[in-house]
Amino acid sequence: ILAARRLSELQEICEENAILSKQLKTLQ
Repeated sequence: ILAARRLSELQEICEENAILSKQLKTLQ
């Protein structure tokens, strides 16, 4: 259960990072 929770959290972080990287690319 804990591993699944950490996996979901990691997936959320990866999604946020992808969105941030897209925003940075549009800014550059």
